[in-house]
Amino acid sequence: MRFASKNFNGRPSSPTRAMAVGEERRASLAKVVCTLKNAVEKLQAAQGMQAVNERRKTAEQLTLQQQQQQQQQQQQQQQGQQQQGQQQRQQRRQRPRQPQRQRQWQVQLLNSAFASLADAVLEEIEELGCERAQLKSDSSQLKAGLRALDARVQDRLCEMGRLEDRVEAKMALTAGLESQVAALSAASAAADQRLADLRAEVQGAKLEKGQAVAAMEAQRAQLTALQRGQVKEIAGESIRECVPGLVSSSVQRHVPPMIDEGFRAPLVRLRSGGVAAKRATPEALEARCCELRRELAAQGALLAGDLGRLARESNALRAEACSASNLAKKVDADLSALEPRVAQIEASEAASPKAPLRLVAALEEKMEGLAGQQARHGRTVEGVVRALVDDASTLARAQRATEGLMAGQQAQLQDTKEALLRSAQKIPV
Repeated sequence: MRFASKNFNGRPSSPTRAMAVGEERRASLAKVVCTLKNAVEKLQAAQGMQAVNERRKTAEQLTLQQQQQQQQQQQQQQQGQQQQGQQQRQQRRQRPRQPQRQRQWQVQLLNSAFASLADAVLEEIEELGCERAQLKSDSSQLKAGLRALDARVQDRLCEMGRLEDRVEAKMALTAGLESQVAALSAASAAADQRLADLRAEVQGAKLEKGQAVAAMEAQRAQLTALQRGQVKEIAGESIRECVPGLVSSSVQRHVPPMIDEGFRAPLVRLRSGGVAAKRATPEALEARCCELRRELAAQGALLAGDLGRLARESNALRAEACSASNLAKKVDADLSALEPRVAQIEASEAASPKAPLRLVAALEEKMEGLAGQQARHGRTVEGVVRALVDDASTLARAQRATEGLMAGQQAQLQDTKEALLRSAQKIPV
């Protein structure tokens, strides 16, 4: 149809334009429906005029036929009357003694003919009544079919409205698709950045843990060797001069800068005591060794506490690493689920930078298909309506022809009755 090709050639570039086009299509559909109704009314009027002309022509023909039949019947009656008159004259001449019996016989013959003619007329009237009832039943069936077709047309129109609502919803979804893709891209980038940060934090935590454990093990082993060396060096006087240097060198080599001030204070006291041990006596050295043992035991307890704290921190870091790995797995799963869509979108964008426009164009093609389907449906409805109008006009013509035939037969029957009455009046009793 012309309105479909006119309104659906242009492709809207936005949902607002699509809504405007939908309104225009609805307006055009309303105009087409109004035009179709006017055309159907004009067709019905033309068919009514044609039916009136045909009925008039049929009535004139029936009137002419009836006049001709009446003339023929009158001629036949005149001829029959003449023949009967001649026969009666001859019979009177031949049998002048039996006029009353002959008259009775003629009256009986006329009565039997009138009865047979009346029976035939009644049979024809009954047949015409049956045909009229059949025509009424056919017209009621056609009216029921028209109502059912009207209901089907209304259902199709409702279905078309639902399809238009679905198309509008899909257009709105397509309009929000670009923002969803951008949000997904931003979320993917944020997830990648967070995953990289978490991996870097986990790697740094692992490195710090390894370094801390190695340093603690080295400190424990070296401090145990230092204690054995100190016990051996205390046994001889030659070792007295080396104790301060060994202590200071061991402190400088094995105490890391991360140990807190509470651990550095005993070492400072140990260094000062080692410097003063150059001029001390063996009893003072033994006392100093005991003090060193106690300080070393305290340092070992401190180291054990630090190791426990590091173990707890390492467990916490391990738990965080597990949660980070779980989060990374989840993010990887989400990314793996999003990667095909993102790859598809990127491929479509790389292939054609106007992919969203293509989506809109695809939706427009779907809308055009729906409009074509609607046009085909409109043509189908129009054809059905035309067929129903033709059937109704045919039925009306047949009914009018039947009514004209019944009227003609009734008039012929009335004329026959009148002729029979006139003949009966002419016959002397």
